[in-house]
Amino acid sequence: MRARQTLAWVVGLVAGAWSGTRAEDGKAIVAVFEIQDKGNKMSGAQREQLTDYLGSLLTQNGYAVVPRAQLRERLRDEKQGSYRACFDESCQIELGRELAAQKSLASQVLRFGKSCKVTVNLYDLLRATSEKAGTHSGGCAPEDIVTSLERAVENMLQGTAAPGDAVGKSEVEERVAAYQRGEKEHAFDIGMAYLKGERGAKQSFVLAREWFAKAAAHGDVEAFVELGDRYAWAQGTRRNPAEAIDRLVTPQDREDKAYLRSLPRK
Repeated sequence: MRARQTLAWVVGLVAGAWSGTRAEDGKAIVAVFEIQDKGNKMSGAQREQLTDYLGSLLTQNGYAVVPRAQLRERLRDEKQGSYRACFDESCQIELGRELAAQKSLASQVLRFGKSCKVTVNLYDLLRATSEKAGTHSGGCAPEDIVTSLERAVENMLQGTAAPGDAVGKSEVEERVAAYQRGEKEHAFDIGMAYLKGERGAKQSFVLAREWFAKAAAHGDVEAFVELGDRYAWAQGTRRNPAEAIDRLVTPQDREDKAYLRSLPRK
């Protein structure tokens, strides 16, 4: 109990300090969260450097940025002593509010073959809505990603589309285009986008089921299980318990069971 009271007191001091900062210079306070590398190609150190640079870009444009060390410490408290990145929108909104920030910035690096798209999204924490967004496409070399990050921030602050980017083109549309070019690994993520109604996709259980079926056909075990759930819960199809059970038992499960049955019994 005492530890919680102490933590609440510390957070209160932090909130007061940040409130004072805004009252003094009128700058909006932004919690800049770690860049999410959707292709898992960057090292942790590279993500840290890019995130620090992203914070610097916002500071140069008149924002007050919550110190990264403060964000990490708060995440350690939330995750019971171990640091884990906060990529989920609900996590970022909750944590940003706890740190008395008015806005939060989420960013991603999306990889489509040899091309990388950087996206930045500025959220209004009071309204829990997206305020501004920017994107830019380029190469996937570290220096190219830095350039795309600079252009994406510039586009976000100016409210303009990046050169070569279709206005309003969502992440799910980019992934569908990549899938059509032969990058079949995007099928599962497209299914999840339609299932949850995120990444620019309108929620559709029918489309989610169709994309999970495509992913399962390409050997994605997670998609196989998600497909079973759709039959179990009648989402995008009629309820079919038998089909659900069949889908929830993955091909690997069947191979394991067949192997066990082939073993000699004592």
